[in-house]
Amino acid sequence: MATSPSCLVTRRIHACALLLLGTTLSYSTCADASPSAYVGIALHRATFELDGDLVVAGFDGRDTALKLIGGYRFTERLAVEASYFDIGDGNGASAAEITALTVSAAGIWPVKKLDLYGRAGLSYWRTAIRHDQQPASRDSLADPFLGFGVSYEFGQLALRSDFDLLLLRTVDSLGGPPKGGGWVETISIGAVWRFR
Repeated sequence: MATSPSCLVTRRIHACALLLLGTTLSYSTCADASPSAYVGIALHRATFELDGDLVVAGFDGRDTALKLIGGYRFTERLAVEASYFDIGDGNGASAAEITALTVSAAGIWPVKKLDLYGRAGLSYWRTAIRHDQQPASRDSLADPFLGFGVSYEFGQLALRSDFDLLLLRTVDSLGGPPKGGGWVETISIGAVWRFR
């Protein structure tokens, strides 16, 4: 039996998440502890695509919106982070809105004032999709999340740029089990303030 492309992508994300976690834990044991919370905001450009029985012909959209960021850095190389965003787009016959809350572990590699990091976790997302003037179909699920980024510190302030990938599952128009899928890619530029 053939494996679907979405299953292959999910397996690759799981493998990357395990690799990231193992590498992070191995480095964090020798890193200097510098615990601190941080908050931030970013402007992101999102591209998303949905398919399956709900959107018969498929749907893709783009949007520019704000992303809220919050996290806690346990050591120089290990942090946990949450982010929230709301995107939406329409093409006449169809319209979609996606909100997501992501929770992830971050492995950080400091290079002088630069921080290179990778994040892996879950996205808890909610969709509202309307097709051919039908009532909006709403759904919420939890799916894998993967992100990479770089930041540059100016004291307690840091400028950062991120690339995030969220996998989505969609349901049919009658609210049945997941029968399709989709994804959201975001590229963002923002700033965070670290409380020390």
